[in-house]
Amino acid sequence: MPAQAKTPDTTEEKSTAVKAAITEATEEDQPITVEFEGETYTVEVSRLSSIDFFESMQDNNFALMIRAMLGPAQWKLFKSRHTDINALSGFSDAFGKQAGTGNS
Repeated sequence: MPAQAKTPDTTEEKSTAVKAAITEATEEDQPITVEFEGETYTVEVSRLSSIDFFESMQDNNFALMIRAMLGPAQWKLFKSRHTDINALSGFSDAFGKQAGTGNS
């Protein structure tokens, strides 16, 4: 039975995990469906190569990263449902797990 992957704890670890998941997702060129706290979000792979997304990754800014990933309509929904900053980290983790497992 394979060992369970360690959940990243620091911002840098989370950023590295998300970058790895993005690399895998872009190779598959399929939208990534992320289930997070009862809501389904769809991340188009093209959003993962935008300048806004790249800048947010360089700055380790999870709010801007998720905003760039989701686009205006889904970002508005996300903010209406999640008002705590912990949701940013939680969504990032959910995205990493979903993209990293190749499930879309």
